[in-house]
Amino acid sequence: MRILIFSILVCVLACPSAMAKSIYKCKTASGILLSDKPCGKAAEQLSKKESSGHSSATSQQSGPPRSAIDIEVLDGLVAASPEETIEQIGPPAASYTHRGTEHWLYPNAVREEGGRRTCPELLFEDGRRYQITWLPEAIMQQSVIAANRFRGWKPSGPVQQKPYSIAQAAVVGESKSTVNRKMGQPDTKRVYNGRELWEYEQVRYDSGNADTVTIFLEFEGDTVSSSVGN
Repeated sequence: MRILIFSILVCVLACPSAMAKSIYKCKTASGILLSDKPCGKAAEQLSKKESSGHSSATSQQSGPPRSAIDIEVLDGLVAASPEETIEQIGPPAASYTHRGTEHWLYPNAVREEGGRRTCPELLFEDGRRYQITWLPEAIMQQSVIAANRFRGWKPSGPVQQKPYSIAQAAVVGESKSTVNRKMGQPDTKRVYNGRELWEYEQVRYDSGNADTVTIFLEFEGDTVSSSVGN
């Protein structure tokens, strides 16, 4: 028994790294986070040397990430070009274009006011920034995920009247593949309230009515959660 206890003590004293927690570097939509647990398949385990330097910071970074962008610098970029913006604060975590307006999402710039945390969405038109919209942090995180789902997507061509009516476009609860099969590619995609939104223009009311509406399909993941005509 004494030999067993002695062996355990020797191991603890001689191998302190064996008792230390492993540290993982995780790439998220908000930037690099450190965690004592694997956070996804892309989690990278740090070396013993790196872990020892980061172990004390892990608990501090388990919550929302600290702002990586100086808000004063961001507010000072009035009417800046995309190139100037990237030079000063870096590229966005996600972006998309809707009706000629570029939307850039920055979850790593957090502003706190009255206990409320918000992140900036930068809007560009004609090569210049013209507006900042401050989104609640949770909505920003969801918006980045939604925008990245259609990264690189572009409209197929000019808007044309659809060969189906509103009644034939009933797709709530259907998957994206089913929507594409029934309705074709949307005329545009964007993010609304943290969710992916597809727009189909010039959809007929019915076979006997030449008037048209735009149908907005809102997705929750891969499934249509709501459909609204306007």
